Amino acid sequence: MSENNENQAGGFANDPVGAPSIITRYQTAYKKAGKLISKGGGYKTAAPIIGIGLLVVALIAGSSAPEDIRIPVALICGIAGVVIWVLIRAYGDKLEVQGQTFHAVLDTAVNTSPLLDNLQKAEAMSIYKNGQKTL
Repeated sequence: MSENNENQAGGFANDPVGAPSIITRYQTAYKKAGKLISKGGGYKTAAPIIGIGLLVVALIAGSSAPEDIRIPVALICGIAGVVIWVLIRAYGDKLEVQGQTFHAVLDTAVNTSPLLDNLQKAEAMSIYKNGQKTL
């Protein structure tokens, strides 16, 4: 490879028609990775709200239940609230990790692509758009 960063593969770096489709494909994939990350964050935000809501329901159910089953009803509802909280939180973590992994794989794919020059790589990663820095 030469130090002046010319595309030695003779691929899309000099082809004005082929490169935009690759760049668009990478940009679309980056958007999907970002959506996974934000969706995971949404689940992680909703988890305590739902869990605490179910704990409040447990307290209400326990206080309004007949005297002999008051404690078991409150315990069951409370445990259900905690379990649902943990499951939703774990699902949010899973989505975020998948999005971050997808993002890292895309970074590797873009940076090692012999078909794109540095400016096209930056554009594919949405660092530069039409020659202007976007970050």
